[in-house]
Amino acid sequence: MFNVGSGLGRIQLPPSTPLAGYQARKEASRGVHDPLCARALAIEYGGRCITVLSIDILYSDALLTRMIRRAAAGSAPAGAALDPASIMVCCSHTHSGPSRIFPESGSFDPAITDAITGAAADATARAWAELLPCRLYLGAGLVDGVASRRSDLAGRGATGPIRQRLAVAEFRSVAQGPSGAPRAAMRLVSLACHPTVLGPDNLVVSRDWPGFAVDECEHEMRASGTERAFAVFINGAAADVSTRYTRRAQTFDEAARLGRLAASGAARVAAAGRLSRTSGACLASEQITLRRRPLVGQEQALSAIAAAEAEAERLARCGADEIAVKESRDRAAAWRIVLKRAQNQSGPQGTPGAGPGAAPGGVVDAEINLARVGDLMLLFCPGEVAHETGESLVRAVAQGQGESPTEAIATAGSVAPTTPTAPTTPIAPIVPTVPAIGTVPAGSNAEVAAGNIWVVGYSNGHLGYLAPESAAPDAYERVMSSVASESIHEIAQAAMRLSSKGMCMDLC
Repeated sequence: MFNVGSGLGRIQLPPSTPLAGYQARKEASRGVHDPLCARALAIEYGGRCITVLSIDILYSDALLTRMIRRAAAGSAPAGAALDPASIMVCCSHTHSGPSRIFPESGSFDPAITDAITGAAADATARAWAELLPCRLYLGAGLVDGVASRRSDLAGRGATGPIRQRLAVAEFRSVAQGPSGAPRAAMRLVSLACHPTVLGPDNLVVSRDWPGFAVDECEHEMRASGTERAFAVFINGAAADVSTRYTRRAQTFDEAARLGRLAASGAARVAAAGRLSRTSGACLASEQITLRRRPLVGQEQALSAIAAAEAEAERLARCGADEIAVKESRDRAAAWRIVLKRAQNQSGPQGTPGAGPGAAPGGVVDAEINLARVGDLMLLFCPGEVAHETGESLVRAVAQGQGESPTEAIATAGSVAPTTPTAPTTPIAPIVPTVPAIGTVPAGSNAEVAAGNIWVVGYSNGHLGYLAPESAAPDAYERVMSSVASESIHEIAQAAMRLSSKGMCMDLC
């Protein structure tokens, strides 16, 4: 039995806040369509506390993550002494949220950051103020029509709409209402997909499709008789997954349609969810140091920009598909960011706030966290994780569960340690078999791979894109990557070590 609470904090942005997410967007916001939020889920078992904090921003760098954690931990009610390190800061990655939020960047507005940290504190305080005895139910399935692969990073011809994995963890209160439904239900929804229905021409603040999905989930739970309904969205391995091939327009109506589609899938998964076989809560963390990718020269970047722009113009003149034209323009945009890095040496992302995680000597520090809550395992990864990379990380966690830390690394040939100069071998992905919408047979390998291990991207810092080594050199995500290619192996090794040490329920 878990003690669980939930809390919501509104992010009250100043007027005319600049928006993040698109280079092509030059104007500040003109208003708010749907308010951004911080949503907190407080989980306690046997004195162990974990807070999952989901915030509607593009991402949080290392310094902002520390600020959010301090504010959230300091807001906890008396008797709930929270360790800041036990607070997992996850970002929805909305491209219609605020910029100028990173204190160590050249462009920073403390009023915006204060709004974010204040909302996180409010949400956390509310979550820990009223804990309810709950049982955990888990489910996973596939949902059509929401996500698409925008890049063929693995060279498998995978570009286009996909049946994306949707997973749900729902805490249901032991106490029931008159209808027999739980008085409270707190639903955690994982669906890896960029919140980019709204494009650069949108100038109003919005959570994009995940906001509509969360609202619809709560409406559906209340309609079924639950008095206190709460939903939290966490993004996954979404670096190369977006709505590019599934959206019919870039409007709020379309964001609402896709959000409702995701929420409908979540409702079906939740209805078929099964009770977690174990209780208990564990959190393990590891700091690792990754090598930065060397900055390219300005001449190379300028040449690549010119080539990508020329290709886009050629495709447009030939009447090529709009998506093909956009892909060439995306490559040009990526190389402009790379050029900016070369020009200002600002940090690994070449964007505001990229520098705080950086350490001297061409390396960057990263925090990897693995939480186990009952049968559910959550791997928190600080960056934009590509689809194949996410599969590799799931595999690493699963391997770690079956072997000791030494054995796991020694026997996992595809994720064996590498030296900076040694050629690397792509990690063999795990491809689980998952039903369209529903649960996976209890105890099966697919259950572990598809339903119980979640990769949570955009969490506890930001490394930028983590693309598989099989990605083409000129792929957008590969061009934008700021850490060396062996970083994926290093992260996978850390995941295995965390998984194989202290994650068994009998040790919690």
